[in-house]
Amino acid sequence: MTWLWIALAIVVLGWFGARALLTRLGGASRRSPHEMRTGLSPAARALVDRAFEDLDPARLLDYHVHVAGNGSGGT
Repeated sequence: MTWLWIALAIVVLGWFGARALLTRLGGASRRSPHEMRTGLSPAARALVDRAFEDLDPARLLDYHVHVAGNGSGGT
């Protein structure tokens, strides 16, 4: 029975550890996008500004897609 508790502890710690690691590495934020100007540190704001400096704001599009297959129809 002890091995079951150890296995459960490993799964729980692994889950929370993986979430924490992905949050830290992935840069997850709880702020909404319109809070970006006031919520970023000066260094982070400078990084974002440098990333967009050669882009025409009038031509920017912001979208993303989620793709999933359920196995039917060759997906």
